Amino acid sequence: MSFSGRAKIISNTLMLYIRMLLILLVSLYTVRLLLNILGVIDYGIYNVVGSVVSMFSFTSYSLSVATQRYFSFEIGCGNRQRLIQTFQIVLIIYGTLAIFLFFTIEVLGYWFLTHQLVIPSDRIEAAKWILHFSSLSFLITIMTIPFNAMIIAKERMEAFALISILEALLKLIAVYLLFVISADHLKTYSILVFLSTLLINLSYFIYCKTRFSECILNFFWDNKIFKSIISFAGWNFFGSLASVVNSQGINLLINVFFGPAINAARGIAYQANALVNQFVLNFSTALNPQITKLYAAKDSDNLRNTVFSGSKFSFFLVLIIAVPLLYETQFVLKVWLKTVPPFSILFFQLVVVNVLIDSLSVPFQAAIQATGIIRTYQTIIGGLLLMNLPLSYLFFTAGYPPQSCFIISIGISIIGFVARLFFIQHQLQMSVALYFKQVVLKIFLVCLLIFPFLWILKTNIIISPSYLSSIGFIFVSVFVSVFVIYWAGFSRHEKNYLYQLFVGFIQKIKKQ
Repeated sequence: MSFSGRAKIISNTLMLYIRMLLILLVSLYTVRLLLNILGVIDYGIYNVVGSVVSMFSFTSYSLSVATQRYFSFEIGCGNRQRLIQTFQIVLIIYGTLAIFLFFTIEVLGYWFLTHQLVIPSDRIEAAKWILHFSSLSFLITIMTIPFNAMIIAKERMEAFALISILEALLKLIAVYLLFVISADHLKTYSILVFLSTLLINLSYFIYCKTRFSECILNFFWDNKIFKSIISFAGWNFFGSLASVVNSQGINLLINVFFGPAINAARGIAYQANALVNQFVLNFSTALNPQITKLYAAKDSDNLRNTVFSGSKFSFFLVLIIAVPLLYETQFVLKVWLKTVPPFSILFFQLVVVNVLIDSLSVPFQAAIQATGIIRTYQTIIGGLLLMNLPLSYLFFTAGYPPQSCFIISIGISIIGFVARLFFIQHQLQMSVALYFKQVVLKIFLVCLLIFPFLWILKTNIIISPSYLSSIGFIFVSVFVSVFVIYWAGFSRHEKNYLYQLFVGFIQKIKKQ
């Protein structure tokens, strides 16, 4: 891959990391305030009712992936007219889908809420408010996905970052307003979140309309383009369904078997999952358009190098934050939440391990999506993910504890990673042996150096645990991770490349 191409990825990634760090601080504080003001039971209710709506997100997500892929592909081919036509057809598809899903959620979600979920009788009315306003938020979000996808395909990450930061701040303001509004907190919060969603999606719409001439709202229809998008999205649909079942379906199972208090613990763990996963998602958001464009340009060598490097970089980015979180989970949760629900610490640690494993596969998914040939891939990978729900149900029925579902998910993620390796070898002629040599061996060496050293440090040198010792250990673990990753994780060429980027970044700052 060319230096300019890599520099663009790194530049976009840095922008997204600045966004992520700001959102991280705001989100952590927001969850802490929300848990304190709502309490464990109401927080669990909000989490599980939100899961009912999220269960339907797989339909929009499958189309969202298809949209980004087709936008990036047409940009890579330099076909502006085709990009305009694709955008117009996608708008029609999303508008129709949004209306259909809204009424489906209102009918099926209402039935599930009133007949299946375990919710205290005096909170049923508030839960209904959450369902209705979450449905409206979902409707608005679906209709503006094409505009969001265009921003990412055009690689305007500064706009994406700023709007995302605004979204986090609005959610924080919504929580603060709960302290001054005397009405029912669950009802009030559901309304405030809806209003913030409306404002954020309006921002995406206005930005695209004023910056991108391709975002034309005229009616256009082409059966060939429509069938191509729907066919791609249709097979993606199965993979998206499996992903949602893997996350939200388990949440509903936990509610049925263990009640809303354990839902609160899982909700906290998956807040951490979302935040840690941002390290991967930010990198993949910057990386995926480049992968699609390289495939469209038929640049196979640079495509392979980008996928392999992306896999290694995404793992290391997660590892830097995962190491201190795994060693200091109890300290982090106490500082973050004050009141830590039962099972939260164990759930948190298992989720972080799962994110580490999944981070390796992110560039593989983008590369396979770029080919447009995803039927067999989605069938096998989606089938593996779907196994999480019945297996968890069997274990819960047999009397196993709630953490069983997390352990099952980790096992499925490992099998899925191996399966994806064989897909990139078959569809993109990328050598699995070369991947193990360039990526897996480096990762194994880095982990072998980091984890035993820090375990010895924590268990034998830090004698009296305290607030200051925990903070000190977190800083040391981050420093050790960064040092070992740079020293043992990167090749000489990659170190030289990172050095050039760093020097260029410093010179750019000096000129300003």
